[in-house]
Amino acid sequence: FFAWMMQCGRVTANPLLSVKMLTGDTVRNRRAFSDAEVASLLAVAGDRRLVFLAAVETGLRRRELKTLRWSDVHLDAVHPFIKLRSSNEKNRKGSTLPIRSHLADELRTNQPDDDESSSEVFGKLVPDERQFKSALQAAGIPERAGGFVVGFHCFRHTFVTNLHRAGVGQAQAMALARH
Repeated sequence: FFAWMMQCGRVTANPLLSVKMLTGDTVRNRRAFSDAEVASLLAVAGDRRLVFLAAVETGLRRRELKTLRWSDVHLDAVHPFIKLRSSNEKNRKGSTLPIRSHLADELRTNQPDDDESSSEVFGKLVPDERQFKSALQAAGIPERAGGFVVGFHCFRHTFVTNLHRAGVGQAQAMALARH
């Protein structure tokens, strides 16, 4: 950018020339979970089972799941959906995400009375990094293998992979993943 500004005569020097490039492993190569790994995680998840299922079925990020409220989840619609608040979403746009019927059914069984519509759906059930590593270990999934790092964000990779496997076009998959 500053090189272009120098060419245009907008600046006389590039103030970033003395800044050193970062070196080291700053990029984490992540991968999607296999179907067997998802099944293993769900089997050992206990109280967090619905969190993991929602993550793999919606592609929601950890923070988005943690701050999701029941008022954001519309299970009585003809086609159930989640309406993310812009304050809850990484890109701050607010999005509507469809919910598959089996996830909607499981959410319904956990839905509180109408008086608690502003309460969090998952809240403290969303695992921190240590708790997620413990779940990976219990499921027999290595944290690192083949140059890949496995973490909670891999649920998003799994979501997009499953969309691709189902024949969803790239533009629609990008919209559903909110990219």
